[in-house]
Amino acid sequence: MLFRSDAALKIKDELLSSCTASLEDFLTRNGFGKKANEEQNEDHEGDREESGQSYTERATTRTQCRKLTKFIRMVQYLFNDAVAQMVRHTTQQLLKMLDDFVEDLEAPEALEDAETASKKDGAGKEEKKSGRKPSFRVECTLDLVGLHFEPMGDEIREAINTALGDALRSLSGTCGMFLQVDEFNCFTAPLAELGDTLQIEDEAQDLTSLIGADPMYKEIMGNIDNRYYQLYDHVTSHAEGYRKFVAIYAENQEMEDPRTAFADCGLDEYRTALAKYKTQREDMQAIADKTDIGLFRLECKRMRETLLPSPMRCHEMLAEFIPQMTVESQTALGEEIKVSNDLLSAFPNNVDEYVEFNVNLNRIDNDLVTLERRYTDVQEMWEIMREYGIKVDQDLRKAFGDLTAARNQLTVQVNNGDRKSTRLNSSHPR
Repeated sequence: MLFRSDAALKIKDELLSSCTASLEDFLTRNGFGKKANEEQNEDHEGDREESGQSYTERATTRTQCRKLTKFIRMVQYLFNDAVAQMVRHTTQQLLKMLDDFVEDLEAPEALEDAETASKKDGAGKEEKKSGRKPSFRVECTLDLVGLHFEPMGDEIREAINTALGDALRSLSGTCGMFLQVDEFNCFTAPLAELGDTLQIEDEAQDLTSLIGADPMYKEIMGNIDNRYYQLYDHVTSHAEGYRKFVAIYAENQEMEDPRTAFADCGLDEYRTALAKYKTQREDMQAIADKTDIGLFRLECKRMRETLLPSPMRCHEMLAEFIPQMTVESQTALGEEIKVSNDLLSAFPNNVDEYVEFNVNLNRIDNDLVTLERRYTDVQEMWEIMREYGIKVDQDLRKAFGDLTAARNQLTVQVNNGDRKSTRLNSSHPR
C-alpha cells in the first residue's frame, strides 16, 4: 500500500532506516554482515546456501527480524492510534459545532426572537437568530398535497456521513501498513521460511475498519446523529407555521367562477372574502426569502412565489365580478324606478285615470320599502368597491348617480301622489 501522506512517508523512511541499521549492527556484532562475510568466505563455503548465507547467519537474521517486526508492529499501532485520535478530534469538533448551534437555538432569548422575528421581517429579508453562519441550505416548497423540503433531512445527513467516510478512507489510503510495503520484505521474508507469513498478513488490517470499530468514535458519531436531527427538527417546527397555507392554496385554486362560488351569498360574504384575500396576501408577502435556523438556512422564496398569485387571482376575480353584479342590480332597479316615475308623473284628469293612478300609487308605495332596500344594497356594493380599491369606470359611476336621482324623484312623487289623491277626493265627492 502506498504512503501518500508526507508524515506517514517520513515515518516509514525513518522506520526502515532504523530497522536496517539495527539488523546490520546485530549481524556485525554476531560475526556476520558484509565485512564478516568477506573474511569468512573461504572457511564456510560448504555451509552456505545458494543465497550466499550460512545456516547460522540465517538463523541469526531471523532472530533479529522477529524482534524488528514486533517493533514495526508497535510503531504501526502507535501510528494508527495517532490517526484515530486525529479522526476522533475532528469528529468531536463537528459535534461541538452542532452542540453550539443547539445551545443558540434553545436559549431563552433565541426562543423570544423566534416569536417576534416573523412579525418584523418581510419578503426579501433574512431572519437572524444567531451569530453563527449556517452550513446547509434547505428549500421549502408547497403544492396542493403539502410542504416539501429540498433536500430532505435524511439526504443531508447521508451526505455528511458520506463526506466523513470519504475523508476517513482518503486518510487511510495515504497511510499504508508498514509490514505490507515491499521495502520491509527484508525483515518479513526470513520469517516466512518458518511459516510466519499468515501472522504478518493479519497485521494488515484496514485502518478505516479499525477506526470505525472504535467505541469512542462510534459514540461521537451517534451523538452527531442526535444533534443533527435535533437541529433539523427546528427547521420543520419553523416550517409548520407555513402549513396553513396548504389548505388556503388548495381552496383558492378551486375557485373558478365567483358567480358559482358566491351564488347564495350576501354582501357581507363578499366583504369577508375580500378581507380574507387581502390578509392572505399580506401574510404571504411577509414570508422571508431566507431564514437562518442554526445549522440550516431555510429558503422560502419559491414557495412565496407559488402562493402569492393564489389570493391575488381570487381577489381579481371578485374585483371583476362585483362591478358586474353592481351593473346588473343598478340596471334592473333603475328600470323599475323609471317605470314607477313614469306612472306617477301624469296627473289624472278623469275618474278612470284617478282610479288607475291610485292603484299605481298604492302599489308603488307598498313596493317602496323593497326598492329602498335594494337601493341600499347597491350603495353597499359601492362602499365595498371603495373600501377595497376596486376600479370602476366613469359610465358605472354616472349610472349610479342617475339611479340616485331617479330614486329621489320617486320618493318625491310618492309623497306628491298622496297629496294629489287627497285633492282629487275633495274635488270629486262620492
